[in-house]
Amino acid sequence: MALPASGYLQLGTDGATGRSINSEFGYGNDMASYQGVFAGKGGLAYQFPVAGNSLAMDLFYDTSKITGGSASYGSSQTIVVPVYNTITITCVGGTGGSGGNTGYNLDGCTGSPAGGSGSPGGTTSFGGYVAAGGGAGGGPASGGSAGSTVTQTYTNPIQGGSGPPSGGSIAITIGAGGGGGTGGCQYYQLYGYCNCWNRAGNGATGGSGSVSISWT
Repeated sequence: MALPASGYLQLGTDGATGRSINSEFGYGNDMASYQGVFAGKGGLAYQFPVAGNSLAMDLFYDTSKITGGSASYGSSQTIVVPVYNTITITCVGGTGGSGGNTGYNLDGCTGSPAGGSGSPGGTTSFGGYVAAGGGAGGGPASGGSAGSTVTQTYTNPIQGGSGPPSGGSIAITIGAGGGGGTGGCQYYQLYGYCNCWNRAGNGATGGSGSVSISWT
């Protein structure tokens, strides 16, 4: 829980009032212990002044210890990047669609009863930081391939890393599952000639991708 944005603060433990710097951060009752410490402040990443610079009590207003967490997303949306030290992002692309089921030949017909191939799955991305391609569509009467899984860990830019800035907005795009292939022809004689009078079932649509993040 963040320290209050106004009123008194104290270094030492103060029970349940929520105004103790040490209770929030756990670095003790010496102000020098907090110099250079990274924290959250108003939803952004923040660093207390490093050694050799003044560290006043009012700099602790609305600050909080950086705590870990995780989240998963199954639909495209825009999120606010949490306050973190390091963040691990995993993207999974959409699964390719299955190929269409095989038809048949009856009554001496000689058509091609193979079903159509499924479509590839879509690409999943977390802003411009991580992207995972979708899986290939399945051949006739075959399942589609799973999308790729890509994981990358970033350090917060306030700590010299290249990760997304805390408090900023990131667009998550979830790759759709590929469409199923068209069912193969069912050839038989009707009205005195062979034709594709019907079709076997279409292939199944592949599963959508996903994004998961965890941070420390």
